[in-house]
Amino acid sequence: MSQSRRDQDAEAVAKSAIARLFGEDAIDRIAVFPTENQAGEDGLSVTIFLREPNANVSGARLADTLVALSEALREIDDFRFPYVTFLAPGYEHAEDDERPAA
Repeated sequence: MSQSRRDQDAEAVAKSAIARLFGEDAIDRIAVFPTENQAGEDGLSVTIFLREPNANVSGARLADTLVALSEALREIDDFRFPYVTFLAPGYEHAEDDERPAA
């Protein structure tokens, strides 16, 4: 299987698993692309753009997402680790926070 086909298949199963977990109405879009970890091992970057402004995702929900993605990928013999990021409208990066240091 070509790398391009492998990535397309991974993207399709990842999007499907996330939609089943959260429901399509909760998701604006999902970006999936190949990446490498710090050790140079293959992985998948999965960014989930939520519809609800300032939505918070609990640690348990993140864990459920990692499990669902990992299982879906394994079903197509793709053993890359999914690095998941959630973003919502109104989300501010910590480095953009202008509060004074304590």
